[in-house]
Amino acid sequence: MKNRRNNKKQVIYGLAFMLIVLSTIVLPSCKKDDGGTSNSQIVGTWTCSNHWYGGSDTYVFRSNGKYRWNGPYDNAEDGDYSFNGVTLTTSSTSGVTRVFTILSLTNTYFVMMDRDGDSYTYYK
Repeated sequence: MKNRRNNKKQVIYGLAFMLIVLSTIVLPSCKKDDGGTSNSQIVGTWTCSNHWYGGSDTYVFRSNGKYRWNGPYDNAEDGDYSFNGVTLTTSSTSGVTRVFTILSLTNTYFVMMDRDGDSYTYYK
């Protein structure tokens, strides 16, 4: 009887050891990719037409990290941008940097919030 118990223990310990070894090999290959989000998600032309002032504005984000903003009343701005999936930062050629939080992003619209807490929805 004792011999059977020892054999069962050896089998259980052997299986546990193999499970540990396999999990150290398999689990690291299944980790989530947290390498950031590429700018490609936001590349394109986006228009917002429901501002409190009644005008509309358009952002054009290019794949090379450049953007153009066309605002109401013939305002315009060019510069560089970066996007990490949560934060959109624009740096204009005139030296103005703006940081927005992206609340939602799909293929057809995104919602961003400025530092004052105002949110804007842009559509492709």
